[in-house]
Amino acid sequence: MATDENDQEGSPIAADEAGGEQPTGVLRRIGRVGELARRHRLLAAIAAVAALVLTIGAVFGIVALVGEKEKPVTLEEALEALDSGQYDEAHAMGKRLRDSEDLPADFYGAPDFIMGTALAYEADRSLMGNKKPYYLLSSRYLAQARDLGLSPDRKGEGLFLLGRTLFLSGQMSASRPVFEQAIEAAPRHRSEILWMLTESYLSDADPLYEQALAWNDKYLADRVLRPADRRRGLLQRARILLGLNQKEASLATLEEIPAETKDQAEALTIKASVIIAGADEMLAAEGLTLEQQQEIRKRYDEAIEILQAAQGRDTLSTQASRKAMFLTGKCLLRKEEFNKALEQFAYTSRSNPGTPESLAADFNMGELLRKLGDHKEAVAAYTRALAQVSDPNDYSNPWISLSDLQRRSVEAYEFFLENKSFDLALLLAENMHPLLPEPRVTELEAKCRALWGRHLLATAQSLESESLAVHQSSGREQLRLAGDAYAKLAKLRIVTDFYADDLWQSAQCYMEGHDYVHAVETIQEYLNNGSRQRHPQALVDLGEAQLNLGRMDGALAAFEECIEFHPRDAAAYRARLIASQAHAEKGELEQAEALLEANLNGHLAPGSVEWRDSLFAIARLFHQQGRYEDAIERLEEAVRRYPECDQTLPAYYLLAECYRSNAAILRKQVDADLVESVRKTNLRRVYDHLTKAGEHYALVQQTLNESQERRQLTEVEQKTLRNCYFAVGATWFDLGDYDNAVRAYTAASTRYQNSPEALEAYVQIARAYQRKSNPQEARATVRRGEEVLKRLESRDDFLQSTNLDAKQWEELLSWMKTL
Repeated sequence: MATDENDQEGSPIAADEAGGEQPTGVLRRIGRVGELARRHRLLAAIAAVAALVLTIGAVFGIVALVGEKEKPVTLEEALEALDSGQYDEAHAMGKRLRDSEDLPADFYGAPDFIMGTALAYEADRSLMGNKKPYYLLSSRYLAQARDLGLSPDRKGEGLFLLGRTLFLSGQMSASRPVFEQAIEAAPRHRSEILWMLTESYLSDADPLYEQALAWNDKYLADRVLRPADRRRGLLQRARILLGLNQKEASLATLEEIPAETKDQAEALTIKASVIIAGADEMLAAEGLTLEQQQEIRKRYDEAIEILQAAQGRDTLSTQASRKAMFLTGKCLLRKEEFNKALEQFAYTSRSNPGTPESLAADFNMGELLRKLGDHKEAVAAYTRALAQVSDPNDYSNPWISLSDLQRRSVEAYEFFLENKSFDLALLLAENMHPLLPEPRVTELEAKCRALWGRHLLATAQSLESESLAVHQSSGREQLRLAGDAYAKLAKLRIVTDFYADDLWQSAQCYMEGHDYVHAVETIQEYLNNGSRQRHPQALVDLGEAQLNLGRMDGALAAFEECIEFHPRDAAAYRARLIASQAHAEKGELEQAEALLEANLNGHLAPGSVEWRDSLFAIARLFHQQGRYEDAIERLEEAVRRYPECDQTLPAYYLLAECYRSNAAILRKQVDADLVESVRKTNLRRVYDHLTKAGEHYALVQQTLNESQERRQLTEVEQKTLRNCYFAVGATWFDLGDYDNAVRAYTAASTRYQNSPEALEAYVQIARAYQRKSNPQEARATVRRGEEVLKRLESRDDFLQSTNLDAKQWEELLSWMKTL
C-alpha cells in the first residue's frame, strides 16, 4: 500500500512533532502559505508554487544575504547547527563548506550530508502538501555525500536518511539496497528501517507481497517496539496477507489491534477489504443461485457499513477516510448500482485530488462509463486518471498496480478501435504517456490512424459522391498522419530490431495516403536497412510512387531491378504489369506488350491477381493500338473468366467499342470488295459485330441503371451510361433498324432532356425518320429539338458534352428543317 507523506501520524518515520522545534524564519512563512492552501483549495496550486520558490530561496540563496566579510565556517559549526535543529543555517553553512579546500578526505561528503539532512528535516516539518520534490533533492545530496565519503560516526545516519528520502520521494526500488546496508550501519533506526523496507515492497508499482511479508516478520520480531509502532506493523501485515489472498490470516492479525486505539479506522478499512475480496470471489463463480446472489449483496452491504464506521472513527480525515470512500464506490459497482457508484467515485476523486484513491476512482469511472456506453465521458475519466501518473518509476497505488493500469488502459484503447471510435481511441492513446513509454504510445497512435484511414476509404465507396470525396480525403489524411507516426516510431527505435518494420509500415501508409514524396524517401531508407525478403515489394512500391510523381525513368528503373534480381518473386509480376503502363504512357507499346505477355505466358496461374490484371491490361493495350480483333479475343476471355471482377463491366463496354470499331473497318472493306462471296462474308461479320456491340452496350446500360437505384454512380460511370444510351441507338441505326434506333434515341432524349446531349438525340431521331422516308415526322422532331435548344441556349457548357456550341446547333437544326 502506498505511503503518503501527508499522513505521518503514528508512523515510525514521522518527525516528533510534539518535541521538535517549530519552523523559524523563512520556513515559518512557508508553513503559513501551506496552511492558507489547506484552507482554500482553489489556492492550493498557487500556494505550492509559492512555497517551492520560497524554499529554494531559503536553501540556495541564504549565502547571498551574508556579508562578504563574514568569518569562515567550520565543519564543527555546521554540524552543531544541524544537530541543534537550525536547518536553514546549517544548509547555508554546508553550501559554503562545499567551496572549502580544508576538509579532510574522510569528510569530503560532509557538506552534501549537511545540506541533504537539513532539507529532509525541513521537509518533515513543512506543511506543504507535496513534499516529494524536497525529498528527491535531499536524496541527491545524500547520495553524493555517500559517494564522496563520510566519517564513521555519520555514515550510518547518512545511509538511513538516504534510504528514507529515496523512499519518501517514491524511489522504492532504489531505497531497498540502501536500507539493507543501513540496518547494520544505523542500529538505532532499525525498526524504522524495517518498516519502510517492508513498505517499499508493499508499495511497489507491482507489489511484492512475499518479500514484504519476510521483512514485516523481522519488524514485528523486535520485542522493544512501542505499542503504536507494533499496531502500525500489524496493520501493515494485515494488508500484506490480504494481498496474498490469506483473508482469514489477515482478519486474525487485525484482531490483535485493540478496539479503542486510533488505528481502528485503518483496521476497519482493511477488514472491509477482506469482506469485499471474499464477495468478489463468490461473484466470479458461474451459475450463481438466487440465494448466493443475495448472500453476495449482503456481504457488500456489510462492507459498506464497516466503511461508514471507519470514516466515523477517522476524525482527522486521513488515509482511512479516502480509502473508505473508494471502497464504498467499489461495493456499489459490484452491486450494479451504477449511478450511485459513479456518484461515489466522482465524490472520491473530487475530495482527494492527487491521491491513489483519486486515480483509482477516475479509472473505475472510465471503465463503468465505457460499459454503460457513454464512451466520450469514459475517455474523459480515463484521461483524468492517466494525468495523475507523473512517473512510472515512482508509481504506487494499492488499488491498481502499474502493470494492471497499463494493461487495462490498452484494453480500453483496443475496445474503442474495435468499435470504430477511432477519435476516442486516439485521444486515449495520446494521454497514455508517461504511463507507457513514448515508443509504445507512438505505436498506438500510428496503429489507430492507419486503421481509421483504411476504414474511411473502405466505407467511402457506398456513399454519395460528395460524401465519398470527403471520406476519401479524410481517410488519406489519416493514413499520411499514420505514416508520420510510424516514421517517428522508427526514429525512436532506430537501434532496435523494430526499426526496419517501422519504416515499412510508414511507407505503406504513405502509399495508401498518396504521399508519394515521403513514400519514396521512406522506401529508399528501408531498402538500405530492411530485410531482403521484402525488397521485391519495396521496389514495386518505389516504382509506383515514382510513377505517380511523373518520374517515369526512376519508376522503370525500380521495376526493372525487381524483375531482374527477383524474377520468380510474386512482386516481379506486378512490376511487369505496372511497368507496362509506364511504357504505354511513353508510347513504347511494344515494350508494354512484351511485359504483359511475359506475365500471361510465364508461371502465373489464371487464378492470380497479376495474371487477371495482365489479361485486362493487354486487351486495353490492343484497343489503344487499334488491334480490335486481338482486343476482342482477350476481352471475351477476361469477361468469361472473371464475371464478378470490378474490371468486368468496363471490359464489356470496351468490348462493345471494339466490335463497333471493327464493324466500321469491315464495312469499308465491303465497299472495296470485288468478289461477291467475300463481300457477303464481310457483311455478315459487320452485322454480327454490330449486333454484339449493341448487346454489350445494352448490358452495360442496364447494369448501371440498376446500380443507380442502389447508389450514386461515379463520374466515370455516369459518362459511360450516357455513352451507352447513344451508342445503343447508333448501333441500331448502323444495322438499319430505324424503329429501334428511334426508340433508343427517344429514351436518351428523355433521360438527358435538360442537357445539350438531348439535341444530339433529336438530330439522330430526325435522321432515322428521314431514312424511313418520313420527312414530316423528321421535321417535327427537329422542331422539338429547337424548343429544347431555346430552353438551354443560356447555358455555356455545350462544348463540354457535344461537338457544337449553341449557335452551331441552331444552324444545324435550321438546315435539317429544309431537308
